[in-house]
Amino acid sequence: MLLLKRFPLCGTSNNMYTSVRGRLIKSNEARKFDASVEIYKLREFKILNEWKSTVKETDVFNIDCYFVFTKDRVYTKKNTIKKKDTTNYIKQTNDGLSKMLGIDDCRFITGSYHKVYCRFPQDEQVIIVVKKTSLLSLDESLELISKCV
Repeated sequence: MLLLKRFPLCGTSNNMYTSVRGRLIKSNEARKFDASVEIYKLREFKILNEWKSTVKETDVFNIDCYFVFTKDRVYTKKNTIKKKDTTNYIKQTNDGLSKMLGIDDCRFITGSYHKVYCRFPQDEQVIIVVKKTSLLSLDESLELISKCV
């Protein structure tokens, strides 16, 4: 298992690309996120290399992401959930994680995402848990689902 705390929080997928002369290019926000991931990679170099030494070419992974936002970015003043679509953060986070780990994100076969709140802006982050897993057959999936219902 690999636990990554304080992984950079990316912009939403809606803000990661801009159109220039009919072509999509990475936005400034996307380039800043990529740079943040590179800095994170350098900072966590030791644990990343230790984990990579345990990874085989055939391994596939479960990725659990905890997107941490300040409470005012999650709740309205009337204490209802704001329309912050957490799924818009998944693709960019997985792309950054994939690049940092040197693992194609096609090997990220399962996972979950969670919207979490914190009190202070400096605590905004993504907490990522990477675990080895296996690809299930249809029968195994149906059996697992039947146990949950």
